[in-house]
Amino acid sequence: MAVAKVLVEQTMRRRSATQVRGLRGHLLFCLGDLPVLVSELTRCLRRPWLVDRLTSCMDGPLFAWAHQYSKAAVVPDGDGQRLLWKVHPAHRPRPLADELAERLQEAGGGQAARAPLPKRRRGHSRQADDAFEAGLTRARAYSAERGHLATRADTLQDGFPLGAWMTNQRMLRLGMPAWRSAALRALDPYWDTPWPTLWQRTYHQARCHVAEQGPVDARGGFPGTGLSLGEWLYLQCTRYPDLHPEQQRLLAQLGVDAAAAQDARPRRRSQRAGEQEALAHARAWALEHGSLAGVRGSTVHDDYPLGRWLSDRRSQMGRGVLSPGRAEALARIDPWWRPPWHLSWQRSYEHACQQLQQVGGGDLVAGFALLDKPAQEWLRIQQRRYHLLLPGQHDLLHQLGLKPETAIAEAPAATASASVAPVRAQGGPQGDEEGAPAVGCLSAVAQQRPLGVTRLGQRPDHRAGFQRALEHARAWADVHGHLAVPRNTQQSGFALGMWLFSQRNRAKQRARQGEPASPHLGQLAAIDPWWNPPWHLHWQRNYYRARDAIRAGRGADTVGGLPVGKDALGIWVKRQCTLYDSLHPDQQHLLAAIGITRDAAQARIGPRDSRRLTTTPRFDTDVAHARSYTARHGHLAARSREEHEGFPIGRWLAEHRQRARKRTGTSPQARVLTSLDPWWNPPWPFTWQQQYHRYRSALAPDQPLLPGLQRWARRQTRLWNQLHPHQQALLRTLGIRPEVPSQQGSLSGARR
Repeated sequence: MAVAKVLVEQTMRRRSATQVRGLRGHLLFCLGDLPVLVSELTRCLRRPWLVDRLTSCMDGPLFAWAHQYSKAAVVPDGDGQRLLWKVHPAHRPRPLADELAERLQEAGGGQAARAPLPKRRRGHSRQADDAFEAGLTRARAYSAERGHLATRADTLQDGFPLGAWMTNQRMLRLGMPAWRSAALRALDPYWDTPWPTLWQRTYHQARCHVAEQGPVDARGGFPGTGLSLGEWLYLQCTRYPDLHPEQQRLLAQLGVDAAAAQDARPRRRSQRAGEQEALAHARAWALEHGSLAGVRGSTVHDDYPLGRWLSDRRSQMGRGVLSPGRAEALARIDPWWRPPWHLSWQRSYEHACQQLQQVGGGDLVAGFALLDKPAQEWLRIQQRRYHLLLPGQHDLLHQLGLKPETAIAEAPAATASASVAPVRAQGGPQGDEEGAPAVGCLSAVAQQRPLGVTRLGQRPDHRAGFQRALEHARAWADVHGHLAVPRNTQQSGFALGMWLFSQRNRAKQRARQGEPASPHLGQLAAIDPWWNPPWHLHWQRNYYRARDAIRAGRGADTVGGLPVGKDALGIWVKRQCTLYDSLHPDQQHLLAAIGITRDAAQARIGPRDSRRLTTTPRFDTDVAHARSYTARHGHLAARSREEHEGFPIGRWLAEHRQRARKRTGTSPQARVLTSLDPWWNPPWPFTWQQQYHRYRSALAPDQPLLPGLQRWARRQTRLWNQLHPHQQALLRTLGIRPEVPSQQGSLSGARR
C-alpha cells in the first residue's frame, strides 16, 4: 500500500516528469535515471538500504511501471494510463500448488517422479523456459567470443538464429521474468538499451580499439582510428549533449568526456581544406616550372600526388562536371592548365620558352641557332603548320616572336631524315597525358620519312607512297568487296588497316574544322564509296557480312526474305529492322539494296513491335507541349523541375536527352525535338545552355543585367579558347567577344 501511494502521488509524478524531460526524449535505462522515485520509495518504506538495489534495477514490475510512465510522458496517448498499471503474468507469483508439485518430484521417486506436473500459468510455461535455455546457451557462446550481445537481426550462432532470438527478447523485456533478465544481464549488462543496437555494436568496436591503443584523442582528430570509426566518434562528439546519460558514461570510458567532445576535430579533413592544399601544391609547381603543362599523371610534389589530382580535374573539365569556381582557381595559376589542344603541344611550347630564357631571350631569329635541336625542329613544324593551328596557339606563338612572315633557319639536309614527328596541334578531345609524346621524342614512322610530311598523298613528291597504299587497298577490295577493314589488318605485309584508320581520322578532322575534303581521298571513294561512313565502322562491317550471307542464300529460316535465326546474322538483321527509322538515310539505302525495306522490316519483326518504327501517339501528344513551350520561350532548355501548363516539361526533356546520349543513331523523336530547338541536347554541359538563355532573355533595352549574369559573360570571354566553336557562335549572337590579351613583350608574360 505504501508503494502504491507513492506511485499515485501527483507531486512525485510531476517531479519525475521533469526528470524524464531532462533525458531529452530518451527512455529509461534503469531506475537510477529517476532518482526522485528511488528516494521517495526508500523514504516512504523506511528502508534506506534499498537505494543501491533500486538504482540498478532494470527489470520487474516496478521498472515496467517507470518505463511506461517515461514513455507516456514523452509521447502521450490514450492507452498510457491503462498500460501504466498493467502487471505482466510473468511478474505475478506462481501458485503454491506448482511449487509443492516440484518439491514432490525432486524428493519422491517411482510413480511420483513420473506423475505429470499440473499446468502452469501464463508467463511460467516450462516449454518457454526450455526454449529460453536453448537460446541462452548460444548467447553465452556468442558473448564469450565477441564480448557483447549487440547482435544483428540476421546473426546465426551454430545454425541458431541468435539475432532474431535476441530481437524477440528485447521486445518482451518488460514482461520477462526476473531470472531471465538477470541471466542475460550477466552476459552483457547492455544487452537491451533505449538507444539503437547499431550504436552499441560500433561502441564495442571503439572499445576494442581503446584496449589495443589506449584512449582516443578527440582534440587531435582521432588519430589511429579507421575512417568509419573516427567519423562515428566525431559524430558522437557533435551530438554529445543530446545523448543518453548512460551513453555519455560509456563514451567517457573511451576518453571522450564533455570537454573533449566540445574541442573534438573531425577525423577526415574537409573537402575545402583538401582542395586548398592541392591548389597550394599546384601554385608551388607553377612558380618553380612556369606552368602546369609538365604535370603528368605520376607527378608527385612534396609527397602529394599532384599529377593524379590534376588529371582528375582535367578529366572533369572535359566531361563538363568541374565547378566554375575550381576551374577559375586553376586558371589563375595557369590559364592553359587544360588547353583545348593536346598537352604535348603545350609542353613543347614551354620547352621552347625555357630554351629562349636560357639563351638570354630577345629576338627569336637571333637566338634560334642557340636553341637545342628538339626546340628548333618544333618551331619549324609550327611555322609550316601555322594555318592548321587554333587562335590561342597563334597568340602564344606571337608572344614567342613566331609569325607566318618570320624567317627562321631551314633544317639541314643531312638531318632531314631524322626529324621530329609533328606534334598534334589540332583541337579536339584531350588525350591521355601519360601517353603524350615528349618534346624531341621520335616515332618510328617519323624517323623514316622526310621533314615536312604532313599528309600522305597531298604533296606531289609523295604521291608514289600513296599510290602503293592504294594498290594494297584495291587488292583487298577486289577480294572482299569493301574497305571496312579492322585496324590490325595486313595486306601482303602492308598495314592496310592502320593506314585506312589514319586516313579516316584526317578526313574527319578536316570536316570538323570546316575544311574541304582532300582531293586525293576521292581515289579511296572510287574503290569503296563507304570507306569512311558517317556512322560507326562496326556497323559497316556487319552490313557487309549480312550482304554476303543474304546473297549467298544462307539461313533457310526466313520471314519476308530475311533471316530469323538466333545466330549473329539474324540478331543483327532484326535489330536493324527494329531501329529502322532511327538509322541514317544512307544506311536505309544500303539496307534496301539487300532487301531490308520498311515493309520487309515490319514483316520481319511482326505487328507486335511495329510500333517502334514510328513515334508513339504518346510522344505526339507530349511534343505539343514542347512546341508550345518553344513558342513562348524560344528554346527547350527547361529546368528539370519546370512544368508547362501542368505538364512536367523539364523531366520529360531530361529523359529524352538521356535516351539520345545512349543511342548510336538519331531517333525520330530526337529529330522532332531538334527541329524545335537545334540545341535542345547540346554537346557541352546543359547548365551552360540554360545560363546562355537566361542571359539572352535579360538583354532588354531598359533592364540592367544581374551581377551573376555579368560575371558569367566575363568568364566566357576569359575562357573563350576552351569553348566549343558552336558555343562561340552562340555568344557572338549576344555581342560577347573574346577577351583581347594585353600585348607584352616579355617572355614571362607570354608564358603566363
